[in-house]
Amino acid sequence: MADLTLRSPGRARRTVRVKGDVFRIGRAPDNDLQCDDPHTAGHHAELVRRGPDYALRDLGASGETYVNGEQCREQTLRSGDEIRLGNTLLVYRAAEDDEWIPSLFEEHRVPAAEFSRSSEAGADSHRQGWAPEEPFSLLYRIGKEVLAASTLEDLNEFALSLVFDCVNAERGALLLRDPETRELRPRLLRDRAGRRLGAEELHIPSSMVQQVVSGHVGLLTSDALYDPRFKERPSVRISQIRSALCAPLWDDGDILGIVYLDSRLRSYAFTLDDLVLLNAIGNLIAIRLKQDALYTELAEERVARSQLERYHSPDVVDAILAPAKRDGAPNVGLEECDVTILFADLKDFTALAESLSPAAVADLLNEYYAVATRVVFEYGGTVNEFIGDSVMAIFGAPVRQADHAERAVRAGIELLRQLGAPSTPERPPVHVRVAINSGQVVAGSIGPPTRLKYAVVGDAVNVAARIEEIGEPDAITLGEATFRRLGGGLACEDLGSTRFRGHARPVRVYRIRPCFEAGA
Repeated sequence: MADLTLRSPGRARRTVRVKGDVFRIGRAPDNDLQCDDPHTAGHHAELVRRGPDYALRDLGASGETYVNGEQCREQTLRSGDEIRLGNTLLVYRAAEDDEWIPSLFEEHRVPAAEFSRSSEAGADSHRQGWAPEEPFSLLYRIGKEVLAASTLEDLNEFALSLVFDCVNAERGALLLRDPETRELRPRLLRDRAGRRLGAEELHIPSSMVQQVVSGHVGLLTSDALYDPRFKERPSVRISQIRSALCAPLWDDGDILGIVYLDSRLRSYAFTLDDLVLLNAIGNLIAIRLKQDALYTELAEERVARSQLERYHSPDVVDAILAPAKRDGAPNVGLEECDVTILFADLKDFTALAESLSPAAVADLLNEYYAVATRVVFEYGGTVNEFIGDSVMAIFGAPVRQADHAERAVRAGIELLRQLGAPSTPERPPVHVRVAINSGQVVAGSIGPPTRLKYAVVGDAVNVAARIEEIGEPDAITLGEATFRRLGGGLACEDLGSTRFRGHARPVRVYRIRPCFEAGA
């Protein structure tokens, strides 16, 4: 604060207190200090706060403005300075005993639900679009139009246009956080007339952005060139920014971006009401951005689930997608793991196909695949692929299972039981042989990005395929690795060691020939 002692011709001396950021002087009655001097203009000069001091600014009136006898356009005042406006003499004295509270740089945290407008807002002549409306009516309109934008680009353009309608800014920018790098990147920079700006034309002070992001608050500077918090920031001086507003786009504590406005022409171009309004608009934009991100996530999950459900049981799909929701990617990277592989095929399928029509063959295969898939899923396995009349399934990946060998054998027994149903005139009897082997493999998504496929690679897979070739119909043939993992819980017939093509060491194999009661 400061004092002005007024000396006007024919008038008693009087002292007035200077308050606020701008104190106007002139002959018109709407000034903060009215002078009854015909030689002063209606709006002659004003005092503008400069940190703890005030500066005198001539408003271009016909009557000249002097400080200590020198003509003045704009000058920071010192206690004791004499100001002459026409024939009126004013003596300026700083209130040095008062503590100065900076008002150039305001902080405000305003959720949209707490948006309000001061009673004096309608009197501000710079209001463009929101003064005549009730605040909640305005927010309703803003929310409706923000949520109705069809694309992100439309949303960006509409948001800044709306801000320019409501706030008397010269330039504006919308920065959004990159979902991968988490960095704020400019998405739209433009001036009030709609002209797109480059980053070299509109430099956004990083210090202001950092405070907005770290504090989740909107910031207002009434004169950045004199703001003590920007004193050491060359970017502010180079850009010649006078007034600036910056508000976060945040929802539920998550900063999604910022909206920035500035003016290089006017100090005190913005008010706290502008900051409150900008915070409210920012919250609505953030809600829309969050909504778009959620829709995208759901769509990606639907596609992933649709692909995974072709090969995995529902509980396995849920287990795969759960880390994706937490970490952002399905857990299908390559990893070494212990698994059990099951192969099942139809015995003498070629001869069987010759005795049936193509339509009957297709029906038979569809029934066979459906039963095999249902049984594998029931025991928590993964159907890896169908090759002709052969089905390959995996137990123990991508979801780890300590009892994967037992699950695979139980699935093989159930598969034989269901496919051993009595034949009908439309479907001749079918005989299935099942081969199972366990061991270490590399499992995960393999192939080019456009043709990714979940697969397992390793010697245990090759041995399982060779065991299938020697298996008997209506029986399960096991590799020794699977037999050891069963722990003797099932009756198995030792078939001795066998050498397989392309495999240096002999493999001991076992057989399970399940018996099913009639009608079971």
